[in-house]
Formats: sequence, C-alpha cells, structure tokens
Amino acid sequence: KQDELQGLVRDYRNLPSFLQAKITERQRQVRDIQLQQFLDSFSIWDHKIHGFGAARKSNLAAAGVHTAWDIYQCKYKPSLSGIGDSLWAELQGWATHFSTKFVFDAKRAISPDALVGIKREVQQRRHALEAQLTRGLTEIKSLGDSIVSKRKHGLSKIAELIAARDAAAAKLHWWFQ
Repeated sequence: KQDELQGLVRDYRNLPSFLQAKITERQRQVRDIQLQQFLDSFSIWDHKIHGFGAARKSNLAAAGVHTAWDIYQCKYKPSLSGIGDSLWAELQGWATHFSTKFVFDAKRAISPDALVGIKREVQQRRHALEAQLTRGLTEIKSLGDSIVSKRKHGLSKIAELIAARDAAAAKLHWWFQ
C-alpha cells in the first residue's frame, strides 16, 4: 500500500510536467494540422510537376492523391500504374519543396478553449489523485489503529499469561516446600 501511495504522490508532484506535456502534445498536433492545411492548398492540378501530365495526374487523383499533403504524408509509394520509383521520388520532391516553405503560426497554436480543456483534464486528474491519496491515508491510519489495538490486546494477554505463570509457580513452590 505504501508503494502505491508513493506512486500517487509522485504522480501528484508531476502534475505540472503532465500539464506541460499535454500542452506540448497539443502544440505538435496544431502544428501538424497547420502543415496539413498548408500542403492541402497545393493541388497537383494547379502545378507543373516534371513527368506528370493530365493522364498521370488523373491516375493519382483516382488513387486519392490530390494535393502535396497527400504525397507528403505517404510513408510508402502506393502501387499506381505508370508511376515508378523515380516518378514517385519526383512527386515527393515536389511536396517536400512546399513543406519547406511552411511557417508555423504560433498565434494559432492552441485555442483558448483547447487550453481550458487541457487544464480541466489536469484539474480532474489532480482531484482524482487527491481522492486516492485521502482514501489511502485513511486506510493506512485505520491499519495503524488496528495494529496498535492488536498490540495492546496482545500485551494484555501476555500480562495475563505472566500473572498465571507466576501464580502457578507460586503454587508449585508452596507444594514443594
């Protein structure tokens, strides 16, 4: 129980770090969303891409590839007829070119509502930890009281046994005199 409570205390003390981690994660998500919005604004149809005419662009569109974001976020080259590794590398270079022009707008980083939500989540976690710690403290106090009570009861039993032994020893001593 003590280890469990020490873990809860550690979690409680780490709440500021937990809050910062949540904010950092949200900022990363917002950055990713801004990057996606930025790259989504570059359509394959609006730009000349070396090796890609209307037919290949139609092939890409049929496979769900419409913007620089669709290409940028692909980890693996999709299987598309007429588009080999070198053409896919050309597409990735095109998308990467636009990604390097992306500028994160810190003013749009986290909305006040999102920040309130994060703080509310941390506050709820704090209340839950406080409730668990209070229950744990009550359990430990009760356990301590129980131990003290049993110790007192055990000591009184020992005192009774000592008195009984002494009485028996006195009787035996009387018999053998």
